[in-house]
Amino acid sequence: MSILIKAVERANPQNRNEKKYYATVATRGTTDLDGLADLVSKFSSLSKGDVHSVLLNLLDAIPNELLDGKVVKLGKLGSLSLNVDSEGVATAEEVTGDQVKSVHVVFRPSQEFKSDLDKFTIRTS
Repeated sequence: MSILIKAVERANPQNRNEKKYYATVATRGTTDLDGLADLVSKFSSLSKGDVHSVLLNLLDAIPNELLDGKVVKLGKLGSLSLNVDSEGVATAEEVTGDQVKSVHVVFRPSQEFKSDLDKFTIRTS
Protein backbone atom coordinates (compact mmCIF):
# COMPACT_ATOMS: atom_id res chain seq x y z
CA MET A 1 0.00 0.00 0.00
CA SER A 2 1.05 3.57 -0.44
CA ILE A 3 0.20 6.96 1.00
CA LEU A 4 -0.96 9.39 -1.69
CA ILE A 5 0.27 12.99 -1.39
CA LYS A 6 -0.38 16.20 -3.30
CA ALA A 7 1.23 19.65 -3.42
CA VAL A 8 -0.51 22.54 -1.66
CA GLU A 9 0.59 26.17 -1.79
CA ARG A 10 0.88 27.85 1.61
CA ALA A 11 2.57 30.83 3.16
CA ASN A 12 6.09 30.12 4.40
CA PRO A 13 5.90 30.14 8.25
CA GLN A 14 9.23 32.01 8.44
CA ASN A 15 8.17 34.63 5.87
CA ARG A 16 4.41 35.09 5.41
CA ASN A 17 4.92 37.07 2.18
CA GLU A 18 6.60 34.08 0.52
CA LYS A 19 4.53 31.19 -0.83
CA LYS A 20 5.90 27.64 -0.91
CA TYR A 21 4.51 24.26 -1.88
CA TYR A 22 4.17 21.62 0.80
CA ALA A 23 3.23 17.95 0.65
CA THR A 24 -0.09 17.01 2.19
CA VAL A 25 -1.99 13.73 2.26
CA ALA A 26 -4.46 13.47 -0.61
CA THR A 27 -7.61 12.00 0.88
CA ARG A 28 -9.75 9.72 -1.25
CA GLY A 29 -13.07 10.15 0.47
CA THR A 30 -14.36 9.12 3.86
CA THR A 31 -15.50 5.96 5.56
CA ASP A 32 -18.38 6.31 7.97
CA LEU A 33 -19.56 4.05 10.77
CA ASP A 34 -21.82 2.11 8.42
CA GLY A 35 -18.91 1.53 6.01
CA LEU A 36 -16.66 0.36 8.84
CA ALA A 37 -19.36 -2.02 10.08
CA ASP A 38 -19.63 -3.45 6.57
CA LEU A 39 -15.84 -3.92 6.31
CA VAL A 40 -15.50 -5.51 9.75
CA SER A 41 -18.44 -7.87 9.16
CA LYS A 42 -16.67 -9.27 6.09
CA PHE A 43 -13.76 -10.41 8.30
CA SER A 44 -15.81 -11.87 11.14
CA SER A 45 -18.77 -14.07 11.86
CA LEU A 46 -20.81 -11.06 13.00
CA SER A 47 -23.43 -9.43 10.83
CA LYS A 48 -23.09 -5.84 9.70
CA GLY A 49 -25.88 -4.89 12.14
CA ASP A 50 -24.11 -6.59 15.05
CA VAL A 51 -20.84 -4.82 14.26
CA HIS A 52 -22.66 -1.50 13.83
CA SER A 53 -24.27 -1.94 17.25
CA VAL A 54 -20.91 -2.73 18.88
CA LEU A 55 -19.30 0.33 17.26
CA LEU A 56 -22.13 2.58 18.46
CA ASN A 57 -21.73 1.23 21.99
CA LEU A 58 -17.97 1.79 21.76
CA LEU A 59 -18.56 5.40 20.74
CA ASP A 60 -20.73 5.82 23.83
CA ALA A 61 -18.22 4.13 26.13
CA ILE A 62 -15.07 6.00 25.06
CA PRO A 63 -16.16 9.52 26.13
CA ASN A 64 -17.44 8.14 29.44
CA GLU A 65 -14.09 6.48 30.17
CA LEU A 66 -12.15 9.60 29.17
CA LEU A 67 -14.32 11.79 31.41
CA ASP A 68 -13.68 9.29 34.23
CA GLY A 69 -9.97 10.14 33.93
CA LYS A 70 -8.95 6.97 32.13
CA VAL A 71 -6.66 6.46 29.14
CA VAL A 72 -8.54 4.42 26.53
CA LYS A 73 -6.24 1.89 24.86
CA LEU A 74 -7.43 0.75 21.45
CA GLY A 75 -5.07 -2.16 20.92
CA LYS A 76 -2.60 -1.87 18.07
CA LEU A 77 -4.20 1.43 16.96
CA GLY A 78 -3.08 3.43 20.00
CA SER A 79 -4.65 5.27 22.90
CA LEU A 80 -6.89 8.24 23.61
CA SER A 81 -6.63 10.55 26.60
CA LEU A 82 -7.74 14.00 27.67
CA ASN A 83 -5.40 16.97 27.95
CA VAL A 84 -5.98 20.59 28.95
CA ASP A 85 -4.41 23.90 28.00
CA SER A 86 -4.22 26.25 30.96
CA GLU A 87 -2.75 29.50 32.16
CA GLY A 88 0.18 29.28 34.55
CA VAL A 89 -0.07 30.46 38.14
CA ALA A 90 2.57 30.98 40.82
CA THR A 91 1.60 28.18 43.24
CA ALA A 92 -0.07 24.78 43.13
CA GLU A 93 -2.74 26.06 45.52
CA GLU A 94 -3.83 28.65 42.94
CA VAL A 95 -4.59 26.04 40.28
CA THR A 96 -8.34 25.76 39.64
CA GLY A 97 -10.58 25.01 36.73
CA ASP A 98 -10.64 28.74 36.02
CA GLN A 99 -7.16 28.51 34.47
CA VAL A 100 -8.25 25.85 31.95
CA LYS A 101 -8.60 27.41 28.49
CA SER A 102 -9.54 24.28 26.55
CA VAL A 103 -9.84 20.49 26.77
CA HIS A 104 -8.48 18.25 23.99
CA VAL A 105 -8.67 14.59 23.11
CA VAL A 106 -5.16 13.34 22.38
CA PHE A 107 -4.49 10.33 20.14
CA ARG A 108 -1.18 8.54 20.63
CA PRO A 109 -0.49 5.87 18.03
CA SER A 110 1.00 2.64 19.35
CA GLN A 111 4.58 1.65 18.47
CA GLU A 112 3.15 -1.14 16.31
CA PHE A 113 0.97 1.32 14.39
CA LYS A 114 3.92 3.69 13.93
CA SER A 115 6.02 0.79 12.65
CA ASP A 116 3.28 -0.17 10.20
CA LEU A 117 3.27 3.40 8.83
CA ASP A 118 7.00 3.12 8.09
CA LYS A 119 6.26 0.20 5.74
CA PHE A 120 4.15 2.33 3.36
CA THR A 121 5.55 4.00 0.29
CA ILE A 122 4.80 7.62 -0.56
CA ARG A 123 3.55 8.53 -4.04
CA THR A 124 2.23 11.71 -5.61
CA SER A 125 -1.23 12.08 -7.09
